[in-house]
Amino acid sequence: MVIPWVRAVVIVAVVIGAVPAASEDAVRIVVNFTMVQSGGSTSRSVARTVEVSLLGGKQIVDTDRGQEIGRGRGRGRGGGKDQTNQGAFRSSFHPREGRRATGNWRVGPNNTLVRTVSYGSHHETIVIALSGRTSCVATVTFRLKPGNRVFMGKGGAMTFTDVQAQNISCSISG
Repeated sequence: MVIPWVRAVVIVAVVIGAVPAASEDAVRIVVNFTMVQSGGSTSRSVARTVEVSLLGGKQIVDTDRGQEIGRGRGRGRGGGKDQTNQGAFRSSFHPREGRRATGNWRVGPNNTLVRTVSYGSHHETIVIALSGRTSCVATVTFRLKPGNRVFMGKGGAMTFTDVQAQNISCSISG
């Protein structure tokens, strides 16, 4: 039997206790990590926070914050600019204004939520494994697209041969 994806989102959220069955109260999941970009034209570390609010049903709000470590607040991804995306599971969003990147959230296997963002040279994937109402574990991966040998950042102004997520933490509230 195939379950329609909208029903699957609600079933997973209710089964894991993330969203009360009869409530529209938001559940907030926060993933913090350090994105370490090295090799190529420069090396840098960016403190990243991806916050997702499950609003009930299939509605979702996603906020992505980045602050380059060792730099003051400024413009762009590394300078502390927040990007908020609102939509629904399995619908596309554009995580960076003025960029060709697209992303989406979906319900994965084994009580997971999966955020995938496709940039020009690579994919960024965050998998959040949920356990009950208050516990989660996240993994963050960066994978080059076929035919690309370097990760490009800042619209191609920076290149990196390696991008990794370190110090990953996950929390649930609401």
